[in-house]
Amino acid sequence: MYDCRDVSSSKGSIPMMLVAVTCGVAAFVASSLWLSGTNDTKSSFLVATTTTSTGVQTRSLVHRHARQTVLGSHVEARAEQVESPASTHAPRSSLRLTQIEKGIPSFVAGIYAVAIGTLAYALTSVFRNKASTGAETAQMLHAINVHDQWPMATVAAKSEVEGAAKSEAADAEAFLKMFSTYRSGYDSVNSDVQTEGWLEVTQGQIPKELTGTLLRNGPALYERQGKRREYLDGDGMISQMAMKDGKIFFRSKFVGTDSFKREEEAGKFVDLSIFTAEDPRPELYGGPVWLYRLRDDIFNGPPSPKSNGAYNALHWAGKTVAIDWGRPWALKSDTLEVDGSGSVDAISNTKFTAHFRIMEEPNGNKTIVFFNPHTDWAEYKSTISFYEFDSKGVQLSSKQVEFEATYFHDLIVTENYYVLFDCPVKMDMKKTFLGYPMGQVSLSDTISEDPAKLPLFRLYPRRGDGEPILINSPDFCYAFHHINGFDDGKRLVFDTCTWDRFELYFTDIVKPDGKVYYPKTKQSRFIIDLEKKTCERKIIHETPCEYPTVGPKSTGKFYKYSYMCTSAHKRGEVNGPLQNLTKVSFDDASVDCGSCTMESWYPGDNKFAQEPIFHPRPGATAEDDGWVLALVHDGTPGNKGTELVILDGQKISEGPIATVRLPHYVPIGVHGSFTDEFLGPATA
Repeated sequence: MYDCRDVSSSKGSIPMMLVAVTCGVAAFVASSLWLSGTNDTKSSFLVATTTTSTGVQTRSLVHRHARQTVLGSHVEARAEQVESPASTHAPRSSLRLTQIEKGIPSFVAGIYAVAIGTLAYALTSVFRNKASTGAETAQMLHAINVHDQWPMATVAAKSEVEGAAKSEAADAEAFLKMFSTYRSGYDSVNSDVQTEGWLEVTQGQIPKELTGTLLRNGPALYERQGKRREYLDGDGMISQMAMKDGKIFFRSKFVGTDSFKREEEAGKFVDLSIFTAEDPRPELYGGPVWLYRLRDDIFNGPPSPKSNGAYNALHWAGKTVAIDWGRPWALKSDTLEVDGSGSVDAISNTKFTAHFRIMEEPNGNKTIVFFNPHTDWAEYKSTISFYEFDSKGVQLSSKQVEFEATYFHDLIVTENYYVLFDCPVKMDMKKTFLGYPMGQVSLSDTISEDPAKLPLFRLYPRRGDGEPILINSPDFCYAFHHINGFDDGKRLVFDTCTWDRFELYFTDIVKPDGKVYYPKTKQSRFIIDLEKKTCERKIIHETPCEYPTVGPKSTGKFYKYSYMCTSAHKRGEVNGPLQNLTKVSFDDASVDCGSCTMESWYPGDNKFAQEPIFHPRPGATAEDDGWVLALVHDGTPGNKGTELVILDGQKISEGPIATVRLPHYVPIGVHGSFTDEFLGPATA
C-alpha cells in the first residue's frame, strides 16, 4: 500500500528537495560501495567508450540533454548505428566500463550522485506545469500497477455487476472471458515457428481471378528467459500468402535484424527497446540503471533502441521490405531472408514509416508516396521528408519541410496536397528526468499529449514550391490511422479515426476497463475550406474503430466506401475489443457526403478480425467491386490459431467466401499490404 502525500508542498509533507538530497546520499553510499569493490572494472571510473567500425575508440562527453527522437512509425530514438567488432552481443553503440589510469576517488561519484538528485529537483521545479498532488501521484502509481498487470480484469469492470441478477453476472463473466480470448492473440511465439508450403482451403473457394500476395507483419517474439517486452518491442515476423488459380502458398519467417540475431545468440534480451521500461544494460555490463540512462541516453544521447522490423511489409518494384522506425530491411522475396538494411536500390535505401499511400494515376500507372518524420527534441525541431516513386522504383519527387517539434504517425495524400494532422505532444519533463533515469518508464512514456494546444492541419503542395496552408482543428483530438482524403480546389476533406486523447499503447484496448485506459475512437470527417482557411469537424459514427482502408483506385480521390475494424460489444461505458470487419458507405462521394450506413461481419465470440485490405477485382468499374482480405485471431480455448478470410467487398456482411487456416498461430499483427505479384513457387 502506497501512502501518497503532496510532496510538492512543504506543509505537512517532506519537501521535494529533501527527497532529492536523500536519494543523492543513498546513491553516494551505494556508488561508494560499488566503486570500492575488488573487481578491476567496477573500481574504475565510468566513462562511455564507443568503438567504431575502424577500431578507433572515442570517449563521449556530457554535452546536451534529452535527445529523444519520435518517428511516425511509433517512436524512434535516433542514433548512428555503430557496430563493435569486439562483441557480437553488445548493443550497436558498444558501451564498456574503462579505467582512467590515475583513478578518481569514489566520493566524486557520490558528489555526482547528490548533484544529480539536486538537478532532478531543479528540473522538475522549472518544468512542472502544476504541482503534483497526492491524488495525481496515486493515480500515476495505480496506472503503472495496472499496466504491469496487463490485461487483468479490474474493479471498475466488476463493480458494474455488483448486486445484479445472476443473468447479469453471467453476462459480465462472458464479457470478461471475451477479453481473455482476445488477449491470447498477444501471446509470444518461439523463434523456430517459421514455415512454408501450400495450404488447403478450410471453407469456400479462393476466387481464381484473385492473383497476388498478401503480406502481413507484426511483433511475434517478446518473451525470452521468462522476461517479457511490451508488444510493440517484439521481433517482427512476416506472413506471406501468395494466391493464384484458387490456390494459396504460405510462408512465414522472423525478420533477421541485427538485434534479432544478437538476442538469439545470447538467448536473452540485450538491446534497449522503445516501449519497455526494463533496461538490459545493468545486467549485461554491471552498474545501476541510472548510470546508463543519464550518462549515455540523456547527456550523451540520443539512445539507440533495437530495430525490430515489425511494423509493416511492402513489395514494390520487385523488392520486398520489412519496415520499422529505421531504414527498411530488404528481404529476398522467395525466402524472406534479410538481404540487407539499406541496400543499393532506392526503396530499401529510403527511410520511411509504416504508412504510405499507393495512388492510381489517370493514365493507369501507380505511384507510391512515402514520408519520413524526424523529430529532434533537443533542438525542438521536426523535419518531414516526402518521397514519390513510380512502379519501377524510380524516384519522381522529394520535398522536405521543417517546423517546431511534434509527432506524426500517418499522412493523407490528395491530388494537390500532402496533408499532415499535427496533434500536439510534448516531452514529459518529470518522466524524462526522473522516471526514465530510474528505469520506471520507457522511452515512449516520456512523450505526452499537450491539450493546451489545438491540432493543426499542415497542407503542403505536392508540386512546386507553394506556401503551406496551416489551419487549426476546431477541437482537441488525436489520430493515428487516417482513412482517406481529397480536394476539389476549394475544399479539402480529411477522414480519420479520432481518439479523444493521445495514447501510444494500442494493446491497451485489451483491458476490460476501457473506460479508463482505452481512448474511445470514432470516425471523423474534417472539411477544410481552402479559401476561408476554416475547418469543420463532422462525427460520422461513434462505433470504436481502427485500422481503416480504402481501395487503391480511391486513394486521394472522391470515394464512398471504406473498410475497418470495429468493436462488436459494449457493456455500460466499456467497449469490447476490435472484432468486426465493417464497411462504411456514404450516400454519395461528395464533400458533404450525406449520411452513412454501416454493415459488419462478426467472426464469432472467440474470433477477432485484424486490419482489412481491399483489392479490386480485375476490370472492376464499381468502387467496391473486389475482395476484402484480413487475418482473424481464433482465441477459442484449445483451438488457438490464425485464419485468413476473403470477403466480397460488396457483400461483406455475408461473411467469407473463403477461409484458410494457417499452419501455426500468428500473433495479432500491426500492418500489411497487397501486391499484384504472385510471390510463391511456380508450381504446386
